[in-house]
Amino acid sequence: MKFYAASCVSFLIFFSINKINAQSPAEMLETWSLKSPIEKTYLHFDRDNYLAGEVAWFKAYLLSEFLPDTISTNLFTELVDAKENPVAKKVFPIQFATARGQFELPDSLPTGFYTVRAYTQTQLNHDNTFLFQKKLFVYGKKTNALANNGNNEPKIEFFPEAGQFIQGEVNRIAFKITDANGDPLNANGFITTGKNDTVTNFSSYHDGMGYFNLFPAAGSTYYAVLMGANTKQFVLPTALASGVLLKVTSKPTAISYEVIQPTDVLLKASYMIGQMQHKIAFTQPIKDATSSISGMIDTKTLPSGILQLTLFNKEHIPLAERLVFIDNKEYLLAANVKVDTLSFSPRGQNVFSVAMDEEVRGSFSVAITDAEMDLSTVRESNIVSTLLLTSDISGNVHQPSWYFNTVADSALAGKDLLMMVNGWRRFKWTALKNKVSETLLYKDAGYISIAGKANIRDSKRPVVDKQLMFMMRSVTDSLRPASMQLAATNDKGEFRLDSLIFAGKTVFSASDVSDKQKKWLDIVPVKDSITRIGNAPVFNRQLLASRVYPGVLNNMQVKLGNDLSALLAGEGKVLEEISVKTRKKSPTQILDEKYASGMFSSGNASVIDLVNTEERVNQANILDYLQGRVPGVAVTRYNTTDYFVQYRNARSLMGGPIPMIIYLDEVLVDVRILSTVPANQVAMIKVMSSFAGAEGNAPGGVLAVYTKKGGDRMSAFDTNVSYFTYNGYAITKDFYDAEKRIYPDTPAGLDNRITLHWEPAIFLMGDTKNIPIKFINTDRTKQFKIVVEGVTTDGRLLKIEKNVAQ
Repeated sequence: MKFYAASCVSFLIFFSINKINAQSPAEMLETWSLKSPIEKTYLHFDRDNYLAGEVAWFKAYLLSEFLPDTISTNLFTELVDAKENPVAKKVFPIQFATARGQFELPDSLPTGFYTVRAYTQTQLNHDNTFLFQKKLFVYGKKTNALANNGNNEPKIEFFPEAGQFIQGEVNRIAFKITDANGDPLNANGFITTGKNDTVTNFSSYHDGMGYFNLFPAAGSTYYAVLMGANTKQFVLPTALASGVLLKVTSKPTAISYEVIQPTDVLLKASYMIGQMQHKIAFTQPIKDATSSISGMIDTKTLPSGILQLTLFNKEHIPLAERLVFIDNKEYLLAANVKVDTLSFSPRGQNVFSVAMDEEVRGSFSVAITDAEMDLSTVRESNIVSTLLLTSDISGNVHQPSWYFNTVADSALAGKDLLMMVNGWRRFKWTALKNKVSETLLYKDAGYISIAGKANIRDSKRPVVDKQLMFMMRSVTDSLRPASMQLAATNDKGEFRLDSLIFAGKTVFSASDVSDKQKKWLDIVPVKDSITRIGNAPVFNRQLLASRVYPGVLNNMQVKLGNDLSALLAGEGKVLEEISVKTRKKSPTQILDEKYASGMFSSGNASVIDLVNTEERVNQANILDYLQGRVPGVAVTRYNTTDYFVQYRNARSLMGGPIPMIIYLDEVLVDVRILSTVPANQVAMIKVMSSFAGAEGNAPGGVLAVYTKKGGDRMSAFDTNVSYFTYNGYAITKDFYDAEKRIYPDTPAGLDNRITLHWEPAIFLMGDTKNIPIKFINTDRTKQFKIVVEGVTTDGRLLKIEKNVAQ
């Protein structure tokens, strides 16, 4: 037996000595909320069950104070097995309050449940109980992980309403019955005294939860006995001789309450505070009376979510506490799925749309899967149940989506029971004083920041008060263009690169912009912002328990086994092959197509190929190389870093010279930046007399310089720069390559994909009411499961789950 409310009963003695007297509880809560606001994370996965070897795709949504979260920039994600062994750890950038990514599930994973956890650094300043966690089921080659422990002995937990169990009063006692695995058990039973006199009966209402009323007598002990079980008795907590009772009844648009006051002044309620998301919703005075006091609180104007009611005495000591769920439905965005073209034929084209009642701004994601491959008919959790319910209460909630999918009266009663049995909150009022004054351990760094020190090569002399230019080149993605960052050193040679967004392994090469001799540097990075420091937060281990989908897995084992064998045998499926006959292109044409894109790929340009040449390019920078080499381009050098580049002596109407517009890897840059680029790191130069993408059509011409990628680079950096490597964010893959018409995880032969369509990057800007969806059917699917989720800029949630059958 576990009695969570015991702390609420015993704190009165302790806090009569340790009173909160610097600020009122409401003032302290407001201070704490401003210092460390609540952040919530939800991950929409393309589905809940996978085959080992597949990819689990997800889109993350972050909210704070009922609106898209703009506090954090880095999302940490982890996948662990039932023994907390890590399978994968990844960090993704948060942009526009969202992030997207994937977990590649190793084909060696055994069958069982795995847990995903996601959090930001600033969320770690709060109780780790409230971090996002979700179970995924993986079907693998090994199936021994599905066995239960065989212990079916039930357990009962008791929760006196508002944490108080008082003699001589009618008390409402909530209970929760679970098995040895923590799964709910529906049962009924009776309450007896020590003399085996039955005083009342009880029966669970939903998922093993229910309540009964009990009038405890002084000196009596009470027991619960389950019907049909063994004769084991579960002892109830001992009732206190005196205390304050708070009884609450939830209604659709209001809550009624009753406060039963004792005669002891210290145990008398003086006022009630209602708070949501660490914001004070209201303060209600309680009359000084010896009898019961009742009242009504209108909740129609409150946001939906968990409301925490707390009674305080006149010394600001908390006496009793109750959680209530407010569900005004204002959070829902009205929308539905329309089927425009439906085809269950193999490789058939389908066209759907998500139609909304209004034009909205927001971010959304769509998953379409083979409904016949689901191991459960209804998703256990969704964006609504996570962001409004489970992210604010501790403990495991069985099937949280039920509380939003069932009929209103049943859902209202179920939520109220859940508030009593899972009642314990993000903070304790009595701990606020310390929270207000303590230093936050975690702070978001603003994407990737890298700190380090620069010394002159082979010496201990720091590069003091200099501007360093860092060239960033991706090792993982050879087609990604290089980019640059400037950073200044201080009097100790220390530098810091801030607000970087890049994925995969990246090489940073550094040079002193103002150094005439271009001396080599020793660059030593010392710390970064996305390698989290400290021990991993504690899991909700009840969620880690490995359980079987009852009666479903055995029926699907053959189908899953066939799919797994096909997946492991193949490496991908090309749905359609298109062959095009073309003339053989020159090496320079191939180079141009490889590097230039968009308007830069226009044929109206002179191309200087520095890859397919026997010329030794060893000038200090590319501008020095260009001097006198390109017809029409004049490069004038005034000093180490000041250059002027002009094309065909172009002049303005006033007669002044017009400089060329400079692009480096198709990014507009100042000529000073180009002066730091080593000539032997340039692959191609394009000279254009005009350019539609530049202001005024570039009357002075355009010089586009492209740095080397992948195999075009030298095997080692033989320039006068220093470099280091750094692993950035996890690489975000695309679910579908539209150009090649290739889906991932599709084995050779039949197309038996379970996820038919995954589209996470949908952004609406308030100019449409529709989201178009186009996808290709597999060779076998006869029923589509459509899940659409998202968040608008004003905090409303979109949740659609629909099956479309043949």
